[in-house]
Amino acid sequence: NGLYVDLDGSTSNAGIFFTKQAFNFEAGKTYTLEFYLGGSKRGTDENVTVSLGSLFSKTYTITRNSGLQPFSEPIYVSSNISGKIVFSNSGNDNVGAILDNVTLTATPVPAALWIFGSGLLGLAGISKRRKNRP
Repeated sequence: NGLYVDLDGSTSNAGIFFTKQAFNFEAGKTYTLEFYLGGSKRGTDENVTVSLGSLFSKTYTITRNSGLQPFSEPIYVSSNISGKIVFSNSGNDNVGAILDNVTLTATPVPAALWIFGSGLLGLAGISKRRKNRP
């Protein structure tokens, strides 16, 4: 019915779907992981654990027959690290949860934050100039 991934495949083994290469994450940045999960029309409720290296791990319960639902997770990175995106289905019944439209993006710093930081630097410069006056 579409171009998506059945996380339990056709072997009756629980599916594990992961990126081929690891992503490099920069300290001090926030990334947003977005994806859609839906329930199987033939199976039971499924638990899908989504992880991003050691940065993030969360289990979602997807009910049988539920349509594709969007999920969005902001992930703050405190130190440089790399990791793969992994989707693990609890399955073992040949009809797992459905995965679609996975994206990972760096969240841009708001322009207001740059303006605020520039203002602070300007105030620091004025303060230093006043202290150096005879």
